[in-house]
Amino acid sequence: MRPDDTIPQHSPSGIHAESETDPLGRLRAIQQRLARAIVLARPWKSAVTRAMLHPRGESKIAVLMDPPYIGDRATLYSEDGASSDAASVESYEWSVTHGRRYRIAYCCTAGTYPKPTGWTAITQDLPGINSAERRAARKDCVLFSPACLP
Repeated sequence: MRPDDTIPQHSPSGIHAESETDPLGRLRAIQQRLARAIVLARPWKSAVTRAMLHPRGESKIAVLMDPPYIGDRATLYSEDGASSDAASVESYEWSVTHGRRYRIAYCCTAGTYPKPTGWTAITQDLPGINSAERRAARKDCVLFSPACLP
């Protein structure tokens, strides 16, 4: 490569959009933004109780629902080795029911569920996560409830 050749670069986005001159400042900003976030890795029903959703009396609540996708290694995620497709269906139904009250982002495979009225869907390939075969067979989707900010 000659010294004057350049490699095309994508514009930075997300957490990479900030200047590289103050990486600690950027991390502190992320830390402050997530200071009140609660991350749970447990059965989904135990995460959506009143005590879990309003531990300090907050009124603006956001929920990221990322259940096992239908048919996607479902038995690995279940408590008893049986299919966990029920968790996906039940969490979707809960999300639709509560989508006007809470800011909900529901992750699924595109086409698995209908997009509820008033919700927004973003669908895309995630080549860094899925194998080529899985990427060709499906697209990942995030459904955003009406309570989400535009």
